[in-house]
Order: sequence, then structure tokens, then C-alpha cells
Amino acid sequence: MKYDFTNTNTGEIVWQGKSSCEIIDKTMRYNDCLITRKTEIGDNQFYDQTVYGKNSGKKMIARKDHLPVNRYGGYSGRKAAHFTAINYLKKSGKKESLVTEIISIPAQIYTLEKTHPGSIDKYIQDNYKDAVVLLPKIPINQKIEYDGNEQFIVGSSEVTNAKQLKLPYDIEYAIAIALKRGVPRVTISEEQADEDDKLRDKRNRQIEKRTKVIDGINRFLEGLL
Repeated sequence: MKYDFTNTNTGEIVWQGKSSCEIIDKTMRYNDCLITRKTEIGDNQFYDQTVYGKNSGKKMIARKDHLPVNRYGGYSGRKAAHFTAINYLKKSGKKESLVTEIISIPAQIYTLEKTHPGSIDKYIQDNYKDAVVLLPKIPINQKIEYDGNEQFIVGSSEVTNAKQLKLPYDIEYAIAIALKRGVPRVTISEEQADEDDKLRDKRNRQIEKRTKVIDGINRFLEGLL
């Protein structure tokens, strides 16, 4: 709202259009949003709760003991409770070599550990030859720095960027307009503008907006090179 609003009963100015819009616009231009992720260790869910059909091609786990996945489908896989860093002998062809990897500890095994101590160690030894635990418990969404890049660990072999892309406001505006509506067009011809001052002003605004968007896109593309 670009107009002022006054309480007719008290005379109090509730909204001052020009100054309020300027404050909102200035605030929206701040580029210092801090985004974090909650680290997690636990057994909130044993499985991916999406049920897939028998022909999905995914490796699945039965929903119930009497519902075989080859007939009734099932859950796509076990959820991780946390991650663990280990060294172990990994087979590649006919050779074995010592590797260091981050592996997932299934929520089901994590829960079993509470009543049957040693379950996690047994799971590791049963699935990874001559495994040596380097770091027993790494939370999901743990923030790390690798090769100078800040990342979150979201899977045993998957990370996601921990830094958000920050763009100057004019470039962000240009990209947003182009993605939503395309590059603005100048719909009023020079001949039409010569005959009407209002059309001349409108054409100038269209040209200004188009130029602003194109310049912003060009600056963005130059930054990628």
C-alpha cells in the first residue's frame, strides 16, 4: 500500500505508505540470511515411509513379515540413525585394498544396541571386512569442510552445500523477473510514443525495466565464467 492509513477514531497514523515501503524494500535487500540444519542421531523412523510397488526396481524391505515384496512391494530402504567413519578391506575385482569410508548405521541396529550392546559393532564386522572404527558417531547433517568447501553430510556417500548462493539485489531481481515472466518486452513503438506523452513515459519505463533485467542477467553470466 503506497497510501497513508489513519485511524479515523483516534487520528493515529497507522501506516505511512512511502516511508513504510522504503523500510520494507531496504530490509528485503539485506543479504545476510543465516541458514543452519539440525543435526540428528536417533531412530525416528526405521524405513523410508514411502511404499513402492513390486515393479519399482528398488531394493525393498517388506512392510510386514507376511507381505513379500515381490508381490506387495514395500519400503525402499533403511533409514540411517547416524554415520560412522571406518577403515576396512574393500574388494575390487580380485583385489582387496584398505579404504576409509563413511558408512550409515541403520536406525534398526541403533535401536537394537540399546537392549543388545555390541549390535552396532557386530553389524560393522559382518558387513565390512577387518573394519576398524575411526569415528564411531557422526550426526546426520554434520557440517564439515572439504577442499575448502563447507558441506553437510546427508548420506553415507552424499553431501550438500552448506553455503547459500548470495547475489546482489539487482542481479537477484533480474533473474527472478526473467524466470517468472521472461525478459520484459517493449510493447509501445517509437511512432506511438511520438504521438502521446503518456505512451512516451510508459515506453521509457518499459525500456528501463528491460535494460535492467538484461544487464542483471549479463552480470550474473559473467560471474559464472
